[in-house]
Amino acid sequence: MFRMNSKKLMRAFAIIMIVTLIPLAIASAAQRGDNRNTGSSWVNTDGSTTLFPIIEIAANQFPAAFPGENVGYDNGNGNGSGHGRTALISQVPIASGNGGPNEPIDVGLSSSPCSTGVTKDEHGVTNANFTEGGLTSNNAAGALTCAQLADAQIAKDGITILVSQTKVACIGSVSITSNMIAAIWGGMTYNGEGTTSVPTPPTEPVGARVQHQWQEFFPGCGTDNIVPVSRISSPTSSGTRSAFLDFNPQITTTDEGLEVTASGVARQTANADVENLIKNNPSYMGYTGMIFDNSLTAQIPVALSPGYSALGGSLVGPKPGVMPTYGNVANSSYPFSRPLHYYYKAGTSKQATVDLANFLLSAAGQGNIKKQGFVAAFDASPALTQPSGVTMSAPAPDWDVNADHSANVLDVTGIGSFFGQTAPASGDPSYPNVRGWVRGDVNFDAQVNVLDITTFGPNFGHTW
Repeated sequence: MFRMNSKKLMRAFAIIMIVTLIPLAIASAAQRGDNRNTGSSWVNTDGSTTLFPIIEIAANQFPAAFPGENVGYDNGNGNGSGHGRTALISQVPIASGNGGPNEPIDVGLSSSPCSTGVTKDEHGVTNANFTEGGLTSNNAAGALTCAQLADAQIAKDGITILVSQTKVACIGSVSITSNMIAAIWGGMTYNGEGTTSVPTPPTEPVGARVQHQWQEFFPGCGTDNIVPVSRISSPTSSGTRSAFLDFNPQITTTDEGLEVTASGVARQTANADVENLIKNNPSYMGYTGMIFDNSLTAQIPVALSPGYSALGGSLVGPKPGVMPTYGNVANSSYPFSRPLHYYYKAGTSKQATVDLANFLLSAAGQGNIKKQGFVAAFDASPALTQPSGVTMSAPAPDWDVNADHSANVLDVTGIGSFFGQTAPASGDPSYPNVRGWVRGDVNFDAQVNVLDITTFGPNFGHTW
């Protein structure tokens, strides 16, 4: 045992010595022979809080891959998919000051699709009279439409039903069904799971919302009422809310609006807000993107009831309960699976905007996305779509720091470049530091130290 551990320690020591001897700098794009004069160029992004972790990490790494180019984003929680899409379509400048000069948005980050040919989507997001920082577009002349946007689908995500960890034991392996979801969030009477059973809407428009006890759906979970947490609606729209309602067409926006009156819980702006509310309130239940989960919350399996139909009949029931695991979301066996969209102006965007899309879909970018818990575009089935001029490569394993398909001394250089540093603050109380902030953080603990060397060491010489 000691002999085997000694060998590992000697190998780690040797690699540490290499770190001290090699210049501590990651090879830039220019050093790799890319001599384009990119100049100073910002990519201003706005939109979905679901995609915020992806862009936050890209902002750390993109300038190294494309010198002189940078990423700007709304710091903290973003403003929602509808906000980002509409800011892009209407070309309203960002007012937050993040990302350089007060220039128009280049990229709309969205966790729900842009509806081609309409100025208002089915869940209340309108392009008319859109306001940002005191600037109003009023569908100004020259405003884009969804049909004029390129859609780089950079990852896949699942909308999960989130509960407190204190409810896990009593829920067990019991699935929440689409009929249950409609009853809980729509304030309807639950009529069971028969082929003709659908929740019954309240008879009054306000104040008649049906409240359901946990034990009604999960025997043994107590008589306290389930408190459903929703996402914010217009004027700033949640793409997660929009997609959630697409997946659950039995819930109308009117039904969904009753929950605030009944529960007294204001709609939450961001995924992390929903997560933190639920972890501190065991009676609460909410929906978030798949990576927004921590040791105090839990995801539960989702089943489709008999007679269920959504998205034009492309999603039908009955289907048994499925957990939102990486594999289940990748192959779409988890019913509430969705692509994540990087929208930009087709054919007219500055080069940096296309460069960022290519970075996010590169081996390094996709490796980061996978490391964060999203499904990499390469692993998605059916395949995610990419616009002309944007290509996608297989995710790099964590140990291939520079994503060159080989574990070698250049990866050690990448670790050394950040050796001793700690990830910046994330703004999310559940994960105080940015996860996956640099690829040199091989073991994903928000610090670059000897543990990253020892994690990398056994892979030295490997290829993929």
